[in-house]
Amino acid sequence: MSQFVYLIVSHSNPAQVLRLARAIERASPTAHIVIHHDASKSRLDIPADLRVHLVPNPVSAEWGDFSLVEIFLRSTTWIRENLDFQWIVNISGQDYPLQPLAAFESRLASSDQDAFLEHFPALGPAPWSEGTGRRRYYFWYTRLPKFARYYLLPEPLKQALARVKKWFNGAQSLVDLRTSPRGIGTKLGVRRITTPFNERFVCYGGADWFNLNRKSVETIHRFVAEHPRIVSYYRHTFIPSESFVQTVLLNNSNIRAVNDSCRYVNWGDIPVASPGILRTADLDRAIGSGQPFARKFDLNVDSHVLDLLDARIDQMFKVVEGASLS
Repeated sequence: MSQFVYLIVSHSNPAQVLRLARAIERASPTAHIVIHHDASKSRLDIPADLRVHLVPNPVSAEWGDFSLVEIFLRSTTWIRENLDFQWIVNISGQDYPLQPLAAFESRLASSDQDAFLEHFPALGPAPWSEGTGRRRYYFWYTRLPKFARYYLLPEPLKQALARVKKWFNGAQSLVDLRTSPRGIGTKLGVRRITTPFNERFVCYGGADWFNLNRKSVETIHRFVAEHPRIVSYYRHTFIPSESFVQTVLLNNSNIRAVNDSCRYVNWGDIPVASPGILRTADLDRAIGSGQPFARKFDLNVDSHVLDLLDARIDQMFKVVEGASLS
């Protein structure tokens, strides 16, 4: 039995997704590889020689809304019904292993912990800027109609509109306008009168790429079945995928969690909505982190860094094999 399932969540760049699957296949030869690929965004054809499972009936995802949580729930439901496992490692299509994964898997399997994931109180102190957690998870959001011709506006007018939005959000605390950095559209948020959060049920935040054992996964699914009103509440928050799992698990006294996502991520020195793309020049720093995975990579920006990682994994396996034969 393989104790580990690597769940790849992707929507674009199929060539890179397949390359990632092959890298994991080499880095962990006995693990299950499961891919949830949003077929509405791009087509992913699995070669016959690649040992992976595709999640059927994939969720059509949109950045910032509850569909990303639904992807996790749909995928883990399929995994629970079809595979025997002890740990699920949830990664994006832009992650990549930095080394063979035996040491990482041994660390998780031999620990007395149930989850390795980044987590912090959403209201702070936290890595997020002041007010981010409250605006995301204490407001009710709805999507505004898209302005289809926005791209035709003169750049000075776009900048002026951005300044007006920033002023509006800062001038009061009851209404929030959110524009997506990925061109999805604008959402209108209204401060909720009541929330499910209190001293006994704290709102947490953290990265939405994590490592969970079976107990944690079962805990999340049990929570979803038993607390439909809280699930419904999260459907109208902003970026619920960076709070839902953490909030469910960290408020459960039976779950033991390590504050470590086991990923190297380069956020840089300037606050941004998305981490920087890792290039060849970043490789030494990523490997020096000691983490098993890094993100984000982009095959179209720098493919050489992935060549180097593939060679590193192969070479490290040769060293291990040579030591075992001597």
